[in-house]
Amino acid sequence: MGLARSETETTAAKGAEAAAPEADAAAFDVMLEEAEAIIAELSKQYIPWLKKDLAEFATLLGPADGVPELSASQVEGLFAVAHNMKGQGTAFGYPMVSDIGDIVCKLTRTKEALADLAVDTLRECQEAIELVAREDIRGDGGQAGRA
Repeated sequence: MGLARSETETTAAKGAEAAAPEADAAAFDVMLEEAEAIIAELSKQYIPWLKKDLAEFATLLGPADGVPELSASQVEGLFAVAHNMKGQGTAFGYPMVSDIGDIVCKLTRTKEALADLAVDTLRECQEAIELVAREDIRGDGGQAGRA
């Protein structure tokens, strides 16, 4: 009664080890398919979520004919909203939202007060994301999106 394996046990163990990578790959494929199905289902809800983010963005930015300055707290709020848009856009099939969100994040990263040209640029970013949401522009936007 030693610890030595019989030839049958050794062959079975080697077969199980060889099958393990195949089983792991199959399990991974199943998990990947499930995750893709969940993302596809969630992507149907993305535009309403994006519109909520845009409403918050618009509130923080204020009216177009308002003061051409933003306080540090407004800028911090804009950064937070843009960071959400940047992170979610590509995941749900809207990489243009992520690209524009990245621009906003770069403008607001310091979370310090902004004025004039920066505020105008933020308004243009807002309008661009509103267009993507309104027209449901997925992917890179085709020829118009690449222009």
